[in-house]
Amino acid sequence: MQGGVQRNNSDSDRWHRGTAFQKGLMPSPQTPLQVMHKAEKKYEIGEEEAKQRQVKAILNKLTPQNFEKLFEQVKQVNIDNVITLSGVISQIFDKALTELTFCEMYANFCFHLATELPDLSIENKKITLKRLLLNKCEVEFERG
Repeated sequence: MQGGVQRNNSDSDRWHRGTAFQKGLMPSPQTPLQVMHKAEKKYEIGEEEAKQRQVKAILNKLTPQNFEKLFEQVKQVNIDNVITLSGVISQIFDKALTELTFCEMYANFCFHLATELPDLSIENKKITLKRLLLNKCEVEFERG
């Protein structure tokens, strides 16, 4: 026994027998390296995913002190369709539920956002942030 740890069990044997590569050293020239294969098609995020990531990054930094500055950044995201708006609402709603101390700030954020958004519609039906928020609340309430 050395330093209070028994050294003759199978786990310690495996630990000490680790390869040089596992211990953070360069592999020997005789060790074959695995070759990474290049994908045929490069993964590119779509425009919608990029918008949602941008909003998420902004919301993650949002505090009462930087509210105006970050609200201006969200206004620069092109929220020009119902899919984008629904994603933004879901993100704000989720943040409000997980960060209860900032719930009022997120409600204020929605209020300001509703005044800045362009008119959106589906099948000649006007879609508003308020309507989408109410729908989100109903769904969450039904889920419990």
